[in-house]
Formats: sequence, structure tokens, C-alpha cells
Amino acid sequence: MFKINLLSLIILLPYTLALLDSTRVLNARASTCTPTSGGSSSTDDVPAITSAIASCGNGGTIVIPSGTSYYLNSVLDFAGCVGCDFQVEGLLKFSSSTKYWEGRTAMMNLKNIKGIKIRSLTGSGVIDGNGQNA
Repeated sequence: MFKINLLSLIILLPYTLALLDSTRVLNARASTCTPTSGGSSSTDDVPAITSAIASCGNGGTIVIPSGTSYYLNSVLDFAGCVGCDFQVEGLLKFSSSTKYWEGRTAMMNLKNIKGIKIRSLTGSGVIDGNGQNA
């Protein structure tokens, strides 16, 4: 029979915790990307966001930072996002152009996307569909 005394457990504890930490590192998420905002409603920020999804979308995190506005003048397609975490802490504001949106069925394309999380960790993120201007 195998016996371990209390002193042996205390000695082995740091090594056991080190193994748990290394496992956590191996299971860590992929990269984090923060797209660059154009800073103006005349600049469509969708290409910058889709580029971030292409770079970090495979298990990574895309962050829309607090205090930053992104203007979405076209459909935001999440293609390339597999198990990604889309964190909205700032503002995503869709165009009020009824001419552009006429006949389109969605402002964000999530069709066939698996495992995405769209969330705000701080509760301050906003997705503004700009419907009040329609």
C-alpha cells in the first residue's frame, strides 16, 4: 500500500500547482486583437473589424475598447470566427442609411458561426442599430 505523510504533501504541493498552471497556459486562448477605429461616421470600420476576426477569430478575442466608437456602414460578417470572444466595451454604431440597409436581412452575419461569445465584461458596451433614424 502506498502511504504519503502530511509533510510529503506539503512538499509536493508547489509542484502540483505548477503543473496546473502549465496546463492553464497550454489551454490559454489565442491572440487578442483590437481593431483600429477610423474615428468618423464617414469611415466604415467593418473592414478593420473583419481583419481582426481573420487574425484572432480562431479561439481568440476581439476587443472593442471602452471610449471608442466604431462606425459600421456595411454588414459585419463573423466568418472566420470559430470559438472567438467578441468583447464590446465601446460603441458599435450602425449606419442610419435606410437606402443601404433596404432589402438586407441582418446587420451582423452570424450564420454557421459556432461557439462565438458576444459580450461586454464591464456592461458598458453598446451595439446601436440606429433604428431611431429609420
